Amino acid sequence: MGRRTRKRPDDGEAGIAKWTAIAKLGSEFFRYVPKWGSITAIAYFGSRSVESLAGRLTQADIAIGVSLASDLLRQERTFCLLAAGVGLGGIVYGKLQASLRKSEVARLAETNRRYERRKDPNRSSSGMTARGERPEGDE
Repeated sequence: MGRRTRKRPDDGEAGIAKWTAIAKLGSEFFRYVPKWGSITAIAYFGSRSVESLAGRLTQADIAIGVSLASDLLRQERTFCLLAAGVGLGGIVYGKLQASLRKSEVARLAETNRRYERRKDPNRSSSGMTARGERPEGDE
């Protein structure tokens, strides 16, 4: 008597689909478990640290911090300086972002222009500058 071999079914496309589904589940597992595991660990250890300090020093620390901050903000000069600093910071940030955007548009404009010329050589221009600004007199 010879050795009996088990006949393996020919899976074909069904087998490929099965292994593809298993691979997708594996990738989803390794994509979400570290993310949500980290969030869960941070929440757990954060709650443990708050629990261990509850009712001991937190009331005194918070009272000192709040009273110091409220005293500083009650002084009109400090408040005005803080407001002016935040306002100026916002203006500087906005100007820098606008400059960065225009530089990026200028960097990408040449590639875009070459592509459009290759795609449609008879295309007319909008007249915008390389930095993405309108020509003077055009509103």
